[in-house]
Amino acid sequence: LMRILDCYLVPYYWKEGMDPISDLMIADLATSIEPLFMFALVWSVGGTTDSEGRLKFSAWLRNEMYANKCAWLFPKEDTVYDYLFILENKKWGKWNDIVDKYEIDPKASFSEIIVPTKDSIRNTFLIDLLMPVGKHVLMVGQTGTGKTINISQYLMGTSVKVQGRSISPMVVPLTLTFSANTSANMTQDQLDSKMDKRKKGVYGPPAGKQFYVYVDDLNMPKRETYGAQPPIEILRQWFGQGG
Repeated sequence: LMRILDCYLVPYYWKEGMDPISDLMIADLATSIEPLFMFALVWSVGGTTDSEGRLKFSAWLRNEMYANKCAWLFPKEDTVYDYLFILENKKWGKWNDIVDKYEIDPKASFSEIIVPTKDSIRNTFLIDLLMPVGKHVLMVGQTGTGKTINISQYLMGTSVKVQGRSISPMVVPLTLTFSANTSANMTQDQLDSKMDKRKKGVYGPPAGKQFYVYVDDLNMPKRETYGAQPPIEILRQWFGQGG
């Protein structure tokens, strides 16, 4: 919840060379903080439920907001998962409201046509909200729900444009695919081979670039006797320390 909320607070973190935070910006934040908090609550605590749980959570949250006289109640139609708070308009909007009009390329083959859905728009929006400010993302779901294609399209810059945004040209995607036989050494070698050596023991992307490391089938490595999965542990070591 705090990570999602933190993404909306980035413009308020003053850095050297920035203009001072204006009173207008502060007043704007004071107006918007309640619905932004509710949105973050829905896609953190509320994001852990299944389809039946979402209906219950949606009903519970609506009742709590009404009982506590919240100023920004969700629209009555559908569930709270069907809305996001659009900062520019200061209102709850549907997910389809934030995407450019989709047109099918007449030259594309049938297998290349991927029509944006509510789920793919939501996934892309949350990825694009979290990743540019350094928040790690774990996308979960059953097989065949479009996780891989959503992430791959985003990293290639071909995904649906949410609120007109797209991935930065300074980003270099680095993709790893885990299998049952993936070892910690294989993971280490794959990461090292893609990175520039800056000094002894220090590796990173090319100068001026940023790596987005995407691991497909994260749960696949075979578990050891006591349940450890070394390839996942080495990722914790790399990226848990801000690597």
